[in-house]
Amino acid sequence: MVGVDQAGLDEMAAISLNRLSARADIDESVKDRIAISILVTGGSSLFPGLVPRLEALIRQPRPYLSPLKVVRASDPVLDAWRGAAIYADSRGFSLQTFSMQDYYEQGEAGLRRHNIVYSLY
Repeated sequence: MVGVDQAGLDEMAAISLNRLSARADIDESVKDRIAISILVTGGSSLFPGLVPRLEALIRQPRPYLSPLKVVRASDPVLDAWRGAAIYADSRGFSLQTFSMQDYYEQGEAGLRRHNIVYSLY
């Protein structure tokens, strides 16, 4: 749309894949496995034609014949919630969270120490 300066879903996926491709510290086989396992979840993934269109749009800026596969979650409405619930119950969750109380005590410097950084791209 004219006047909208926000990246679309396909652009964000392409940006992520381009950043991944630029990383020399990640094995090529890992990069390929990630590119062939793009998971779309959430109620919006049920829009007719979303998955094939998204795959086509992500494929356009990629090198010719590079691997790419977009799949819809088996239960797109609840799968993200289920995954988050499993993660919230794991040991890793408490190690990677930053509570409101932490923020009040440490402020933005505390966020930086936890490597929580907000960026557009």
